Amino acid sequence: MSQSLSSFLRQDVPASAPRAAVALQRFSPADSGAVAQALPLLLDRAGLASSFSLCSAHVLVKPNLLTATPLACTSPVVVAAVCRWLLDQGARVRVGDSPGFGTATAVARQTGVEEALRPLGLRVESLADPRPLELPLRRGGPVSFGVARVALESDVIFSLPRVKAHSQMRLTLAVKNLFGCVCGLRKALIHTRQ
Repeated sequence: MSQSLSSFLRQDVPASAPRAAVALQRFSPADSGAVAQALPLLLDRAGLASSFSLCSAHVLVKPNLLTATPLACTSPVVVAAVCRWLLDQGARVRVGDSPGFGTATAVARQTGVEEALRPLGLRVESLADPRPLELPLRRGGPVSFGVARVALESDVIFSLPRVKAHSQMRLTLAVKNLFGCVCGLRKALIHTRQ
């Protein structure tokens, strides 16, 4: 990173802004054993368990289960490894999504997520039972949409995105993945407009 860009980024973040730990490790995605071993270590290094107590916390693990295309979804190995780590911390884990096409349970079955979670006693659920949530926007005024009850009632939402190119958003990451907590028929319209 150039010195000027680095200086700009440091000046742009207020000193009072909360800091987030980031832990990175390179490995081959084809080596599922290495992924399963690396994730708990990375989560420990990120200090998540020491930042807040996960013991008895209601945690929604939110993978990206868009369609039955593996490259569009979070890896089953990643979902299972994160869930196993959360269970080891004493968390009460639920796994869910509200895909744009089909149901989360069908996508999980077709992509191997269902099978990866079976040994943990977990299943994927389709996020439903929307509750109205209004968010103020700088442009266009407030927008209201239905967010899954499970998401709103969770103590923690653990977003497990699939990093990919996207025709409307250019790139999808953890924040875009949370749009899967929105449910209902207006989801596609909100996705396009907002």
